[in-house]
Amino acid sequence: MNKLKLKYFLDIGMLVSFLAVGITGIIKYPGFLQAIGISRQPMPFAEISNLHDKAGVALVIFVALHLILNFNWLVCTTRTFFRKK
Repeated sequence: MNKLKLKYFLDIGMLVSFLAVGITGIIKYPGFLQAIGISRQPMPFAEISNLHDKAGVALVIFVALHLILNFNWLVCTTRTFFRKK
């Protein structure tokens, strides 16, 4: 697999895990469900919390890999910003 395809799939993984963390985080937020009129009883909070945690770990891994794959670009861009004129 070439680097471009790898970055593409890595970005898709980051998007999916970001959405999972965001949605489960909003659901877990204290008082959110009551504020929108949903009862807490039918919600499987143990599974939601487990998904939130696993998606968070996946997101950290995806971001770390993304930074590693884009390290040269980050260094060059940082040098450009801080170059004395």
